Amino acid sequence: MKKILLNSVIVLSLLSILAGLAYAGNAPYFSLKDTKGRWVDSSDLYGNYLIFIMFWSTDCEACKDSMPYLQDIYDDYYYEGLKVICIATDSERTSDRVKPFISGQGYTFTVLLDTDQYVRDTFNVNQEPYYFLINWDGDIPFSYSGFTPGTEAVFKDAIEDALSASEGGDFFGGK
Repeated sequence: MKKILLNSVIVLSLLSILAGLAYAGNAPYFSLKDTKGRWVDSSDLYGNYLIFIMFWSTDCEACKDSMPYLQDIYDDYYYEGLKVICIATDSERTSDRVKPFISGQGYTFTVLLDTDQYVRDTFNVNQEPYYFLINWDGDIPFSYSGFTPGTEAVFKDAIEDALSASEGGDFFGGK
């Protein structure tokens, strides 16, 4: 009986760890406004870019701590077809904090506003920060929850894997 209980605990622990690291499936469609009021539609992105998404809010310190690393990732992989998109889940009441924070830090990646948290719910995000990598086929080979310094190496490994496994979508005239 103890052996069965111990094995069950080990299996559940491993599944819990894997659930935080990997998710495979088709990426949900979304259409959101950016901080300049322009609509960004996922159908224009999927198949054309490798997309790294972070769901965040201005109240989340770990989210803000990860952004300099996301800027570095964006700068390092932009010319290989990577788009970094940070989806702010601040409510309509607090969304006016997003644009000043982003521009004050000098970030150049795309920031979208999900004030009703519809897209957040569509991606089944239950905490922030939460990251997704969407490959050229519109599938999600990687997701990750949380951030501590050093996590950016995990992100880069996932991006490198996706780049080496792809033909570059329409970004390089492939597909």
